[in-house]
Amino acid sequence: MSTAEIETGNGGKMAVGLPFAVAIFTSAFLVFQVQPVIARFILPWYGGTPGVWTTCLLFFQLGLLAGYLYAHALAKRLQLRHQAIVHGSLLVLSLLMLPITPELPNSTQGLSQTFEILGVLALSVGFPFILLSASAPLFQHWFSHVHPGRSPFRLYALSNVGSLLALLGYPFLVEPSLRLSTQTMTWSLLYVAFMGVTFWCALPLLKKKLSQSTQTIQDSTYTHPAPKPSWFDRVSWMVLAACGSVVLLAVTNQMTQNVAVVPFLWVVPLSLYLITFIICFERDAWYKREIWVPFLVLSIGSLVYLMGRDFADVELSLGYQIVIYCGALFGCCMICHGEMVRRRPTAGDLTTFYVYIALGGAMGGIFVSLIAPVLFNGYWE
Repeated sequence: MSTAEIETGNGGKMAVGLPFAVAIFTSAFLVFQVQPVIARFILPWYGGTPGVWTTCLLFFQLGLLAGYLYAHALAKRLQLRHQAIVHGSLLVLSLLMLPITPELPNSTQGLSQTFEILGVLALSVGFPFILLSASAPLFQHWFSHVHPGRSPFRLYALSNVGSLLALLGYPFLVEPSLRLSTQTMTWSLLYVAFMGVTFWCALPLLKKKLSQSTQTIQDSTYTHPAPKPSWFDRVSWMVLAACGSVVLLAVTNQMTQNVAVVPFLWVVPLSLYLITFIICFERDAWYKREIWVPFLVLSIGSLVYLMGRDFADVELSLGYQIVIYCGALFGCCMICHGEMVRRRPTAGDLTTFYVYIALGGAMGGIFVSLIAPVLFNGYWE
C-alpha cells in the first residue's frame, strides 16, 4: 500500500500510510500473540482440556466485541482530536495492568470453571486487550479522515497478516525459546512500544483540523458504492460472522478432543480462519463463488465421509483427518467471509461494519461454549 501524504500545520509533509500500517500490524500481532501465551499459562490450572482453549477464545471474542464497540462510540460521538486524546489517555492508564502475568485465584467461590477462567483473563489482560482490539477499526477511521479517497479496508487485511504471523510464530519460535514468565514480560514491553506507534498515528489529528468524525466519508476507490446499510445488511454481517466463528470453534474442538491439547492444534484452525479474512479483504477478485462454492461442497462431502468412519475398524490417519477438517473449515469461512465482504458498506460506516462482525463472532463463541454443550452430545453436531 502506497504511503499517503497530507499537509501539516507547519507547511511540511508527513507520511501517514506508514504509521497507520505499522500500528495496525503491531496491534493485531499483539492481540493474537497474547491468546496462546495466556491460554498456555492457565492450561495446567484447569486440567489442560480442549474446553479451556474454547473458553479462552470466547473471552477474546467478547474482548474484541468490546473493543469494536468502544472504537465505534469514539468515532460517532467525539471529534477526531478528542478521540486521539481519550484513546491515548486510556492507553497510559492501561500500563497499570502490566505485566500481564495471570494469577491463580485463591477460591472459585462456587463459580463454574468457564466463568472462573473468564475472570482470570479479565483481571490479567482484559483492559489492554480491549484497547488493542479497538485499533483496527479506530485507526482505519482515522486513516479515512486523514487521507480521504483511499480505501481503509485493505488495512484490515494487513491486520490479519499480523495476526497470522503471531499465531504461526508462537508454536515454532516463541514457545520453544522463552519461558512463560518471559513471554508475558516480552509481550508487555511490546505493548509499551505499541503505545508509541499509536501516538505517531495521532499526530496528524492533533496538528491539523480535519473533518468532523460524524461526517460520512465517500471513498472513491471503493468498488461497490452503497447507501446507508439496512438492517438486512447488518443482520447478514452478524450471521455470516457467527457461522464462521461456530465452524472455527467446533472444528478446533473436534480436532483436539482425541489428541493432545497442544498449541499447534489450536493455531492451525485459527490461522486458516485468519487467512480467509486476508484473502477476502485484500482484493475483491480473490473471492469467486464459482470456485469456492464447489470447494465447499467437496470439503463438506469429505467431512461427512470422515465422520462416518468414526467407528470403522480402520480409521484414517491423523494427517488425513486434520487435512479434511481444515479443508471444511477453510471452505466454510471463505464463503462466510467472502459474502460478508461483498456486502460491506462505504468507509463512513466501517466502525458499524466491524461492530456487527465482532458481535457475530461473540455470538458464535457463546453458542459453542455455553449453549451447544447443553443441546448436543458431540462436536460433530
